[in-house]
Amino acid sequence: MAHADIGQSNILFWNKQVARGAQILSALLIRALPSAADTPQHQDAREGSPLASFKSSGISNLHSVAKPFKNTEYANSRRWKNLKQVVAQEQADSDWPVDFPAYWAIDAPPSLLPQKKYCDITGLPALYTDPKTNIRYHSAEVYRVVRTLPPGSEQLYLAARNANVTLK
Repeated sequence: MAHADIGQSNILFWNKQVARGAQILSALLIRALPSAADTPQHQDAREGSPLASFKSSGISNLHSVAKPFKNTEYANSRRWKNLKQVVAQEQADSDWPVDFPAYWAIDAPPSLLPQKKYCDITGLPALYTDPKTNIRYHSAEVYRVVRTLPPGSEQLYLAARNANVTLK
């Protein structure tokens, strides 16, 4: 029970802080208004403003005011679906036209950019190619490793990217 009392006192403390903040805010807003010596037409315009109605209402705690635009019985019944569920649902609905764009049939045209080249040893972007073995490498350090490879082992690296030479 002691924990419930502590929680209740914290709520009361913060409600008082919010009420005090609302009072300070309303005082600052009222000071920001033009003085009463303004022309009558400006005074009439201010009387119909939301600030004037707030000032005349005497409300100091905005949390205690009923909010008619907020439905307390509203519950979000929308269920989010992941891509797998969306694809399964669209495939179940097989009455789509053949050329209708859908998640399971997304096709892209070939890229106009050149294919990226990666180092056969490290997997980093390859800036260079060894002319003797056709192995792509990233830096001079990797090139030293390529130079020390035993004969025939470069074919294994080339086979990994389907660039190996097979003699028939």
